[in-house]
Amino acid sequence: MSELDGKSSNHGGGCADDKNDDRSSDDGDGDDSDSDGDDHTQVRVRKLNQTCEGLLLVGNFKHRTLGTTQLAQTMFVPEGYEFDREKMLEVVAKRWQLPLPNMLVKCDAGSAHPKDLATELLVAQDQFADWKENAMFDDRTRQVRMKKKKASTFLPFKRKSSTETGSTPLQGITVEAETPLQPGLAREVISNVLYQKLVDVFAAVLDAAKLSNNWIVVDRTRGSSPTAELLLELAIQRTKCQPTIIVIDSLQRMKKFSCPEANDIRQQLEDVKESARPFGSDNEVVSEVEHSLNAEKFLDWKKFVSKDLPCKAKSSHLVNGQVSDKRKWQYHYLAGVFPLGTHYIFMESEDDKFPLEMFGRTGYVAAHGGTVAYQRLRNIIQGGESLVMLYNSGGASQAFASIQRILARKPAARIQYLTSHMQITSKEKWANSFGVAEVMLMKSLCDRSPSIFRKNVVSVDLIKDSAEDVLDTITACMASTETGLPELGLGSAETKVVLSAWSSFINLGDTAKTFLRRSQFLHLLVALLSLTTTLVAVIYSSLERLNLNAYANTFTAVLVVLPICTGLVTAVSSKMRYIDQYSYCEMGSKQILCEIYKFRTRTGMYEDSRRLETSGQTNEGGVLIRNVRQLFVNRVQFIWGQVMEQLTSSGYIHFKQKHMNDTSIEDPLSGNFYTALKTYAKTNQLTIIQNAEDDGSERVDVDVNSQADSDDLVSKMSIESYVNSRGSVVADSFRFRGPILARALTGFEIFGFVCVSAAGILPLIKMAEWVAVAVALTVQTNLLVEYLSLRGRLSSTNNGLSKIQNMFVWWSSCSVVDRRTRQAKAYVVEAVEGALLTYTRSTVTEVVGSLKLQDDEEQDEEQEENKAQ
Repeated sequence: MSELDGKSSNHGGGCADDKNDDRSSDDGDGDDSDSDGDDHTQVRVRKLNQTCEGLLLVGNFKHRTLGTTQLAQTMFVPEGYEFDREKMLEVVAKRWQLPLPNMLVKCDAGSAHPKDLATELLVAQDQFADWKENAMFDDRTRQVRMKKKKASTFLPFKRKSSTETGSTPLQGITVEAETPLQPGLAREVISNVLYQKLVDVFAAVLDAAKLSNNWIVVDRTRGSSPTAELLLELAIQRTKCQPTIIVIDSLQRMKKFSCPEANDIRQQLEDVKESARPFGSDNEVVSEVEHSLNAEKFLDWKKFVSKDLPCKAKSSHLVNGQVSDKRKWQYHYLAGVFPLGTHYIFMESEDDKFPLEMFGRTGYVAAHGGTVAYQRLRNIIQGGESLVMLYNSGGASQAFASIQRILARKPAARIQYLTSHMQITSKEKWANSFGVAEVMLMKSLCDRSPSIFRKNVVSVDLIKDSAEDVLDTITACMASTETGLPELGLGSAETKVVLSAWSSFINLGDTAKTFLRRSQFLHLLVALLSLTTTLVAVIYSSLERLNLNAYANTFTAVLVVLPICTGLVTAVSSKMRYIDQYSYCEMGSKQILCEIYKFRTRTGMYEDSRRLETSGQTNEGGVLIRNVRQLFVNRVQFIWGQVMEQLTSSGYIHFKQKHMNDTSIEDPLSGNFYTALKTYAKTNQLTIIQNAEDDGSERVDVDVNSQADSDDLVSKMSIESYVNSRGSVVADSFRFRGPILARALTGFEIFGFVCVSAAGILPLIKMAEWVAVAVALTVQTNLLVEYLSLRGRLSSTNNGLSKIQNMFVWWSSCSVVDRRTRQAKAYVVEAVEGALLTYTRSTVTEVVGSLKLQDDEEQDEEQEENKAQ
């Protein structure tokens, strides 16, 4: 594929002709120097790009910064380019050779310099009391050192006498306990500590991104955050992990800057663009880019105060017609391009936006923030996107995070209480209007979707939380199964859908048990009649020897009736097909059960809702499937339809009133069916259900970012909850079942061996007529072993237990980050549910065991892809 955007093939032909013409002209200049050859190469490339104007161009370049060289891949997008998801995925897979990310991560920290984030209002908060004491102690210690150095005394210091200290006078210098703190020193010290904390947090974000296959996105076309970008640069230098960093920028944006550094980097990028080729072309040229603007030059914002701005100031930064001294550094920082990216996307026009959503969900990490960052934070919260706010970093993040932490502990808190306890630590424009509207925004999100508020909107305390706590919170938020706000009017529809699936599962399971009991009764009756017929025949042949001639007529009648009864029962069993009906119902119920847990954990086909929007998949009624809930309904309907199709001729489903979900109830969790469902799940050991109920009351000792949730049988599940509740129960059932099956199989095999041995011994003791009975017992024993599928069930039990046990061993070796990746979740759920389905197939007939869901081949391909990744 040489043209990614699907333009006319004439473009491609023109490019090839120009290339061939250039090659023929080069062949005539065989004596040119290497430099002349490079010039001709550049001429050919320029002609190629002029002919292929409007195509998507890709290339490579080596960029150097801070003494390091790194190869990066780039993409140049022409103005007005129409993006196609499948074509973009082809670039990612074939050109960049990257697997799709679990999530895209954007960082936002406003535009204040990271070493000057603390304000007087922030320092005045109660949680900074210890840090202020440390600042005072540091100030006193520094004054003591200065005093010793000068070898003199002055207030508020005093020198202890040599008799008090037993040392020279200079060694006994102390400071008064109430030495006043120098003005501004606490803010300066706390700013420095916050700076170090933020670099640590951003390093944790990078580590988590590398381990979780998340892409860090630096997008300067949709409103950049120079503070976050500078922190990312500093964090990259500190950590050894180098995740995929996608940088999106615009050449048109960089033309607005007039400083020499901006002109230099822009010219280098223009050269890279000249050497780029349409996607699919060969003989690519690797250019070099030298970054003159890097993090080391921006560690001190004060040196940019006296410099002229390299571009026009933003209106939002103007105060009395002037840009604040603290904001000037960002204009110089943004003059270049982010220097540590691994993949670059350059838009020709600043107005064009790259559709990042085609690659996956986006999560956000927010710290501090001013007026512009406040608007972005508000939009993120309003959309229910995954957001980690850094509490105690000040700015807009401090205000929103303070409300979040109160609501996490007190979901029923009143508006007045929230308004009086929120923390405004800035005097910027946004702070003057921050109040009831923002509180109601957070409150409505908490009331509308408590699970999204608890899992997607979280905060990290920079003062109290350790590095492990930070990493755990970030990875849990980014791995959340919640994907944005539920659609309007949804209500309890998703809960009712899951309950309806549970109802189908239970009814099919109960029906399967009924058919199994009937099948077992008929099988045992046939076996008993067969053995009785054989026994009567043996006795009839020995009536004279046994002195039972008087009963000859009776035995004759019995010998006539027994075969007729045996044939009749066998015919009824064959006609009713109870074993096949059991197999269809059992297989269907277990498939629905697996679909329920895959849907609740959002794995397999239920993971990527974006693909459904473009897949064109429809349900039985021809309605387009647009979300995973509709896909789940469609698959459950398919399973149910397959089972009913097989039962149409001679079977039916046993519906029990207590196992029927009443969809008319406004709150389905308060209905009788939900109560019966929990009892059924406990009785049949489907999962571990916690008895504690969340009544929405105040939770004093609960972590505000806790991701632990119990299995309530209906809501979305984290992978940790799945392993603890569902995985452990399935493993225990396999461990319990294995020894029972092994003992049963061994017992039947020993009994059969004894019967065969008896058949060989009986003639030796002059009881040859009883050999038929021994043979009949052997046959019926083998038939019973085959009917019960003991060998297949034992084999599938051992294999399933082996897979689940291997999964648990692997799970225990994984870090928190590893456990929450998309591949890890898919592997865990498939190991457990796959083992269960494999065992179920071993208990049913071969015809029914081959019954599979639609799109199973596609699921198998996804599993192979997950393993490969």
